[in-house]
Amino acid sequence: MNASEAPLPTLPASSKPRPDSTGSDATTMYKSSLDKSEAEPAGSIERVASAKDAEDVRAPSPDGELPPIATYRLYKRRWVGLGAIVLLNIVSGMVLVWFGPIANDMVRDFGYSLNDVNWLGNVVNLVFLPSSILVPYLYGRLGTRGTCFIGAVLFILSGWIRYLGTMKSLSVNSSYAFVVVGQILGGMSVPIFQIIVPSYSEKWFDLKGRTTATMIMGICECTPGRPDVLPN
Repeated sequence: MNASEAPLPTLPASSKPRPDSTGSDATTMYKSSLDKSEAEPAGSIERVASAKDAEDVRAPSPDGELPPIATYRLYKRRWVGLGAIVLLNIVSGMVLVWFGPIANDMVRDFGYSLNDVNWLGNVVNLVFLPSSILVPYLYGRLGTRGTCFIGAVLFILSGWIRYLGTMKSLSVNSSYAFVVVGQILGGMSVPIFQIIVPSYSEKWFDLKGRTTATMIMGICECTPGRPDVLPN
């Protein structure tokens, strides 16, 4: 027998690919995920989104069959989180405009100059961008709840430090230093509640409700900075 006519080596039976392995494994994984979701408490479930609400991102198996479309399981407690983020955005949006309407009163009562009062709002803008860079890192490490907790703590500390600046025993410079530090801490909390809005909507709302939820949480931060949009 010539070398050109030698038979090709054959693979052993254990190393031959199984054509149906991908489809069977995908089906098994999907069924197991359904079993886990059905085991969750039913009292916290509002509804299960229909297949029409989900994007068709299914990949066909080797035998040509498509797995069932994934559905979204929605919980009523998502509205509690939405309300909390709305309140946090409204309160944090007030940091920038707190001292503008009472600038003349602060000059009279605390001895600041108008330029000093103006910088109480400018310092919030100065710390906004550096703080925004750190928020994705915090969110990746702590998640939505931990990141909101840090923002709330910063905001509470800023309020108490500003309150310390109102003590009559302090000099003008010492009082102003306390107020500036409080404004810096408050400005650091502002981007936290803005940046987590899209990720919260993506995790807790289906495809039909994400846009509305993002709009509700996002617009609340701008309202305190625009007093002209509020009714007199």
